[in-house]
Amino acid sequence: MTQVPVGCRIHFNATPRDGIGAPTCSRTWPIWQVGPEELVAGNGGQTFTPAYTTKAPGQMAARCIVDGVRSGWIILQITEH
Repeated sequence: MTQVPVGCRIHFNATPRDGIGAPTCSRTWPIWQVGPEELVAGNGGQTFTPAYTTKAPGQMAARCIVDGVRSGWIILQITEH
């Protein structure tokens, strides 16, 4: 999915993985980078599964940082209903 209508919730999920791709336990809580703030509302907080609500049309990006390892950016287009 690359398009999300205004007013919908987006649920993210970060699963830390080791060098061979197997799930592993992290030492720290994730840091979520999601924005721009004009387009989405919510707060990643200390969770691996945050939810955000789309507020306005435009292009948003999100990524997660766990134990200093950055995920790739997810780019989504927020559209009118």
